Amino acid sequence: MHFGGIYEDEIVGKAYDRKLLARFIRYLRPYRWLVAWSLLLLPLIAAAKLTQPWLIKIAIDNHITTGKMEGLPLLSFWYFALIIADGLLTYLEIYLLQYLGQKVMFDLRMELFSHIQGLSSSFMDRTPTGSLVTRVTSDVEVLGEMFTAGIISIIGDILVLVGIVGIMLWMNLKLSLVTFIVLPMLLYIVFTFRLRMRKSFREVRARLSNLNSFLAESIGGMAVVQ
Repeated sequence: MHFGGIYEDEIVGKAYDRKLLARFIRYLRPYRWLVAWSLLLLPLIAAAKLTQPWLIKIAIDNHITTGKMEGLPLLSFWYFALIIADGLLTYLEIYLLQYLGQKVMFDLRMELFSHIQGLSSSFMDRTPTGSLVTRVTSDVEVLGEMFTAGIISIIGDILVLVGIVGIMLWMNLKLSLVTFIVLPMLLYIVFTFRLRMRKSFREVRARLSNLNSFLAESIGGMAVVQ
């Protein structure tokens, strides 16, 4: 066993490789219906979110500013109905994503645990226990979040963003183009922050692996020391 050492568990290469992503997608195939329902809810949620400010615009332009209040109660009804629908659909989406994530993580952990059991004793001797624990727990949890809160949620955000841009261009083309001037700066900030976050994530993962190794092997060696 290894005692008192510092173990480097370095992550090399790209954070998300397309070939690796294609391999991970196969874990979603047994739950394709959950994925389908989750994707089906995304445009409904996006429509509910985009319609709410549009109703506010109609209420202000056609009723409040003109003093014609006869249609305002009906708009208010539909506005609150959309809020309730948005909340219910979002709740259902989160429930499906979390259920899907737990199923995927369970399958990953079972397959990884079975794989570790079949490895040679020499591998077990040279590999810190904490590193294996980190892979079975923390790394699998990150993959589960990538499947659920990552990929599928990004699709929903893209739908909302495309809808916002389309409505802005339809309402006022010139003003929208002026607003889009800040997009290059925002993209630069996002990519810069992304690179720093990737580096920080790797450092956190390496430190967590070292901590798990130290705890597992220190606790395991207590009986020998006593």
